[in-house]
Amino acid sequence: MARDAAGPEIETIKTGRDVMLANYVLCSEDLEERQMAPRYFARLENRLRAFLDTA
Repeated sequence: MARDAAGPEIETIKTGRDVMLANYVLCSEDLEERQMAPRYFARLENRLRAFLDTA
């Protein structure tokens, strides 16, 4: 039963990490990182929608 309970917790941690990385990409001074922002945010939006749909 402990394994089943860990699934949602892990997904919450992973989603939080994704949001933190999005903030980093958005604030980065590195041109390459800023250029990947649109792709990253599109992927993050899909992940957030999936997370919220299952939460």
